[in-house]
Amino acid sequence: VTRAVITWTATRLKEKDAVLDPLWLHQGVERYAKHIQQLIVKTRAIDSAPVFLTQPMLFEDTHQWRSYEGMPAWVAGTQQSISAATLASLMTRYNDTLQRVCAAEGALCFDLASAVGHDPLLFVDSCHFTDLGAERVAQESARFLTPVIATNPICREN
Repeated sequence: VTRAVITWTATRLKEKDAVLDPLWLHQGVERYAKHIQQLIVKTRAIDSAPVFLTQPMLFEDTHQWRSYEGMPAWVAGTQQSISAATLASLMTRYNDTLQRVCAAEGALCFDLASAVGHDPLLFVDSCHFTDLGAERVAQESARFLTPVIATNPICREN
């Protein structure tokens, strides 16, 4: 696959409807933070060093993406569409939460989302990668992880 297939529908949303940002979308963020903390504790309990990466996505919280709406698979049961910009905003919130928790717990976190960006040539859909996107993720991840592995005692022991 070499190019993103946009499965979201372009609609003419009124400006007041353009955000489509229901409160229930954000309610899982603190539960997510607790799960990240638990993963860090469990990983360290087995003498490993956790490394997290933020999630890149095609969409951005911009005017262009406010005109697209859809229903991500994980909200399909609600029968409520959201704008692509809202989904991008939500992903940013989860990525920010991941970085905040990792900083507080002293765990490594690579901001892959910032490194990859939003180039449509890198995505099959909103968050899955084309071959070119997977190659970019591998390159950016290796650039981050190579010095970590070289200097981390846990990595050198194994």
